[in-house]
Amino acid sequence: MIYLILILAAMALIALSNLVFPPEGIALWEPLLAVVLLTVAVILVDGVFAFLIRRLPERWFSYRRPLFAVGPREARLYRALGVKRWAGLIPDLGCFTHFPKRHLAAPGDPAYTERYLLEAAYGIVIHAVNIPTGFLILFLWPGLAIRVALPVALVNAVLSLLPVLLLRSNFPRLVRLHSANLKRSAAKTE
Repeated sequence: MIYLILILAAMALIALSNLVFPPEGIALWEPLLAVVLLTVAVILVDGVFAFLIRRLPERWFSYRRPLFAVGPREARLYRALGVKRWAGLIPDLGCFTHFPKRHLAAPGDPAYTERYLLEAAYGIVIHAVNIPTGFLILFLWPGLAIRVALPVALVNAVLSLLPVLLLRSNFPRLVRLHSANLKRSAAKTE
């Protein structure tokens, strides 16, 4: 809900700035229409790239890959940013993959924690890719690229960065939990 409020507030702010400081040689309604259409366009671009990334092989998103390793300096950064304090404000988009990530449903099950890590890795990549690809909308309305498309793309970048920070900050704990689950499971089978 907070993301929807932020998106609507950003749209209103961009539209208002174009009303107060109207662009020369462009009809007054055009920036207002551009705010709406470019916001929809950036959401569609994000969705298309998310769809395409979800079609990539799962082995590319193994939690063991160096891309997903979170070092001590990065972990300190997340603590300094207070990611845990605002984590509840980030929407859980696991509904699109039928795997919600707000809470661990089966924290003691190694198969579940491995799937959780896979979904988190997909989420990290999807949101990280959405940051630069959101700027593709700059080419959709050249006359308003700087006044409308750039602010919309910047809002999209910030709203995409927040889930990346959240997912990466949780990743080391999830890896430790999964390793403990694997050890516990191996001990039971012996």
